[in-house]
Amino acid sequence: MTGYKPVPEPRKAGRHYLTLDEWRKLLATARAAGDFEHLLTRLLYECALRASEPGEMRLDHLKRLHLGQLYVARGKGSHTGWQDISKELAALLDAHVRRTYELKGSASVTAAAKKWPALYVFPGAYYRGVRKGISRKTVFNTVKELALQAGLAPSLAHPHALKHSRVQHLFEEAERQGLQAEAALKVIAKIVGHRSAQTSWEFYVSETGAGKKVAVATLKRAMED
Repeated sequence: MTGYKPVPEPRKAGRHYLTLDEWRKLLATARAAGDFEHLLTRLLYECALRASEPGEMRLDHLKRLHLGQLYVARGKGSHTGWQDISKELAALLDAHVRRTYELKGSASVTAAAKKWPALYVFPGAYYRGVRKGISRKTVFNTVKELALQAGLAPSLAHPHALKHSRVQHLFEEAERQGLQAEAALKVIAKIVGHRSAQTSWEFYVSETGAGKKVAVATLKRAMED
């Protein structure tokens, strides 16, 4: 596979993602903390969101929720568009919107999204009489508190560690399934919002420790073919 730039040097020493066991501990802690914490943690991880992005979500982004899709609007030039989500995440979002906007009976989130498209999924504080979405600081502090409660290292107690973790875990799953590197990279790049598979590849190499040398070498050879 051609067209890939040379792999850069790692950004920093140390691990920047959660192991699967650490992720399970964090998710269990979030679930025990409450519905909001559970939803936010799963959303950040599954959709690989930045801390600022939940606060930008509007009800209009949920109009395909009944189809198992969420519109993910990303910042910093990342890929934006409809994304398939798990049934559990869809159910959590549905329940959250019903509670937040007091939808009664057969009223659906899809109908609410059409009626009030500009309302925030996660409403936050008012600013000059206008209600904004949840702040980046609130998202950051929520994840930090949950991570520390779960016994994670302080260096992993931030929302971006969940985005890193999603990339890492997808690569590990691709390896277990024996997927070809090029195909795996394209799928992973789309899920996490990377504009190109090159970005996903650079991240994976920079985040991979000595114990993954064989896996990295295999992926690299496949990509250079």
